[in-house]
Amino acid sequence: AVFARCGFAEATAEGIAREAGMSKATFYEHFDNKEDCICALFDAATDALLAAMRAAGEQADSTGEGTPRDRYKASIVALLDVIAAFPDAAQTLLVEIIGAGPRAI
Repeated sequence: AVFARCGFAEATAEGIAREAGMSKATFYEHFDNKEDCICALFDAATDALLAAMRAAGEQADSTGEGTPRDRYKASIVALLDVIAAFPDAAQTLLVEIIGAGPRAI
């Protein structure tokens, strides 16, 4: 939420920690810096998104009669549903992550 609201450049570890309901010290127990935080967010979101897309594709083919097009369409619908359900994460991981530098890109 902090990255989406403030942008990567203006986000701070203190702001992220406050939003998460933790101390700044706890933030630094988990992450080296805000770049590390956004990269961890990206990795977790990618895993969740791919799992949702995979499950949707498999569900579309659960009868064994689904076409590749059916699986593809179900996967894309799942992608769009996840983006719609998590607008702050989508803003962060599709737009703000660019500001995090080469590692994030």
